[in-house]
Amino acid sequence: MSGTENTHLISFIVPVLNGQKYIKTCLDSIMKEKAPTDEVILVDNGSTDDTLKIASGYPGVQILQYPKVTISALRNRGTEHAQGDLFAFIDCDCVICPGWRAAVESVMADERIHATGSIYDIPEKSTWVERAWLSERFIPNQKINYINSGNLIIRRAVYEEVGGFNEALKTDEDSDIGARINAKGYTIYHDSAVRVIHLGNAKTLAEHFRRKLWHSTSILDTAFKNGIDKPFVMTIVFMIAALIALVLFFLSFRRTIDIVYAIFFLLLVSILSALYRILRFHNFRYFFQLIILFFVFYLARSVVITCHIVSFFKNLFQRVKYLASNPKH
Repeated sequence: MSGTENTHLISFIVPVLNGQKYIKTCLDSIMKEKAPTDEVILVDNGSTDDTLKIASGYPGVQILQYPKVTISALRNRGTEHAQGDLFAFIDCDCVICPGWRAAVESVMADERIHATGSIYDIPEKSTWVERAWLSERFIPNQKINYINSGNLIIRRAVYEEVGGFNEALKTDEDSDIGARINAKGYTIYHDSAVRVIHLGNAKTLAEHFRRKLWHSTSILDTAFKNGIDKPFVMTIVFMIAALIALVLFFLSFRRTIDIVYAIFFLLLVSILSALYRILRFHNFRYFFQLIILFFVFYLARSVVITCHIVSFFKNLFQRVKYLASNPKH
């Protein structure tokens, strides 16, 4: 690593589940960057592959095992065994880039900054899905609402004050803790020099859809917990527009123009989202690709919300049926 003076003890906390594909590359990159006083804590979620065998070959790496808990709980368990004044949460499919630690020292030398990291970078050989969806990675260094928890560094005192990650959440734990950090008046700062390459990106449209299905698991739990969730609101608008489009498609046998209107309503939210993205980040190259990716994004989230609604009414119906057959209750 560089000769920058080390003023912080960093605890690298790496959650993992069946990560044999990436864990060696991840740990190698950490070992190259870490200072002798830093520590590496790998928190395993019950891997059944060779993850633990690979990790055990790294002297000094502390291995903890907590099967079948949420990723938030994994990270929290890691901090309970950590000694550092900075917690660095690094996902097992991320590679720390040269200069990462020196950049962390530089950023966190400013006591007004309480958490840092950067938006994931992508591998040199990447697909159009990766390049378009992560085109926002070129944003300038600035204050930001939250940073993905696969490359997130938080001051220990701040982490403890906000209560760590919400263990009830299966996903969206990064935006949740970011909102709570901001609510306390603390600053999260995006610095592109605190760079990692994310190897586990969705590389195809099908994989993008599956990822967004998973990432939407906790969508109703976080929608209004920390203020208005804009993606949630846009998803509801997308669902309404899709219903309008469906009606227009049924009417299209009467008027051809209805097909045009239907397509317009079906793509409206995706077009607006893509337009917002390119205007915000001044990257016009991926406009049409982003329309497709945002459509898949909102479609996946709509599927999850629909499943929640169906489940709610199903449970309500069963409850009413039970009460009707058991009037004493």
